[in-house]
Amino acid sequence: MEPVLPPELEKDIFKTTALLHPKMMLNLMLAAHRVRTWIEPLLYGVLTFSTDSSSSKDPVLAAVRSKTPAFLQANVRHIMLKWDPLRPDMPLDIGPVSFVHSEFPRILSTCNQVRSVALFDFAPNIIPALESARELRRLGVSLADLFYGVSFDVDNLLFGVASRELGAGHSRILRLDHPMFAHLTHLSVFDTESTLMVLQLHGFSRADFGLLPELTHLSLCESMPMVNFLPTSHHPINLMLTSCEKLEVLVILLSHVDGSSPLHMLYIDVADPRLVLMPTTNQEYEVDWECGARGGRDFWERAEMFVAKKRRGEIKPASRCYIETDDGI
Repeated sequence: MEPVLPPELEKDIFKTTALLHPKMMLNLMLAAHRVRTWIEPLLYGVLTFSTDSSSSKDPVLAAVRSKTPAFLQANVRHIMLKWDPLRPDMPLDIGPVSFVHSEFPRILSTCNQVRSVALFDFAPNIIPALESARELRRLGVSLADLFYGVSFDVDNLLFGVASRELGAGHSRILRLDHPMFAHLTHLSVFDTESTLMVLQLHGFSRADFGLLPELTHLSLCESMPMVNFLPTSHHPINLMLTSCEKLEVLVILLSHVDGSSPLHMLYIDVADPRLVLMPTTNQEYEVDWECGARGGRDFWERAEMFVAKKRRGEIKPASRCYIETDDGI
């Protein structure tokens, strides 16, 4: 296809179209060789490895093996990793090749300029790969996986079974002041509240989030059992908000949130405007993560908007910590 527009204008049009409509990237690359050179780096900007059938047909993931480390380092900025922790050798059928479970840490190590990573399931041997990601700013992960290096059942851990089985596989990370977290600004903790409570029996404290020197955004899952029996000053949320000096937003991800939800009442004693309750499911989170990675409005941005409105006195009643339709967010 011969150009009919000035080169820079044509380039801007194709790149803007690709960013607005990611699913069209492969087709756009077929327009001309010059278009391919513009679009291909964008195609690899966000990588999602998944066991679901849609991703198994994604030729972009299959092509990762064919790219040089220099190309991946220059272009990959966001990675989401998902797999089945109960079947560590299960291959993910992606196009004509299979990405074996053990390859994910190597891929992440290669993409060492990545800025955001979401690990939705157990990631063995992932710590060295994360340590190599010097530009990492956003991380979604299970603390239990990081701390213990194994996927465990809460009941087993509670009764000490997992601890006896850790052996040489015990993680090198026991605190959040590890250097790999030094530049994190956004942390999504995928552990349920019940898991965090069990981790407390093994030395973890919610105040440890204050060990992250650059943390401005923190999200947690589920509710806080029995918090209504604690003094307000000892509410787990208040403890975290107090310990994290730079924190701008604390998001609690719940399955359902509205004024009638009993879960909402668990946070009635938290007056800090930085707290935001947001409904989500795993699938919705994944979609939201990719939207944010591609420059769209994600739950972090919506939470920021809510907090800003609340500080301006635009949220009524002032005690409300969840978004309603009329908020225009």
